[in-house]
Amino acid sequence: SLSCSFENAWTDSAKATSIRIICFMHSFLTKIKPCFPFIVIFAKAVSRRAAFRNSVKMKLTLLLVGKTAFPYINDGIAIYRKRLGFYIPFSMVELPDIKNASSLSCGQIREKEGDSILRAVRQNDTLLLLDERGESYSSLQWAAFLERQMVANPGRDITFAIGGAYGFSENVYKRADGMISLSKMTFSHQMVRLIFIEQLYRAFTIIRGEPYHHQ
Repeated sequence: SLSCSFENAWTDSAKATSIRIICFMHSFLTKIKPCFPFIVIFAKAVSRRAAFRNSVKMKLTLLLVGKTAFPYINDGIAIYRKRLGFYIPFSMVELPDIKNASSLSCGQIREKEGDSILRAVRQNDTLLLLDERGESYSSLQWAAFLERQMVANPGRDITFAIGGAYGFSENVYKRADGMISLSKMTFSHQMVRLIFIEQLYRAFTIIRGEPYHHQ
C-alpha cells in the first residue's frame, strides 16, 4: 500500500542518515585523534584560568615583624612584589619593632611580637606560618598547594607570617592553620622575606604554565 511504501522509504532514509552521521563522526574523530593531547592541555589551561578567576576574590598578605633592614633585600622584594601583583592581590604588612626590646627576655619579645601578629590577622583568614618545623614542598608541590587553596577556598584570604629572630609565641602557633618550611637550612628572618616572595611568584608562573621555572 501507499502507506507501507512511505514508511519503508522513511525507514530507509533514516537508516541512511544514521549511517552517514556515524561515518562522519568516525572520520572526524580519526582526523582529530592526533590532537587529543593538545585538547587535554587546553582543558587544563581552561581549568587553571577558572581558578584564577576565582582567585581574584582571594588576597594574599605577608606579615613581617620589623622593617627590612638591608637595601638589597628591599630591592629584590620590590621586583617580585611587582611581578606577583599581576597574578593576585598581594600586600605586605611590616609590624613595628618591639619598644625597649633590649630590656626584655627572648620569651617576652616572642609574646609581644605574637600579640602584634594576632591583632593583624583577620578572623576568617587562613594563617600560615613560615617555620622550620613546617611542611616542606618542592616548587611544583608548593604551586599545587596554592592552586588547591584557590579552588577550595576562593573567598578566604591567606595571611603568611614571618616571625622575628626568636620565632613565634605559643598563641600564634595555636591560631595557625598550617606551617611552611622553606628549607632545612636556617635563613635569617630578613633573607626569608625575599626568598619567600620569589617562591610565591614562581608558584604562580608554574600554575599559569609560564616559562620562568625550569625542571
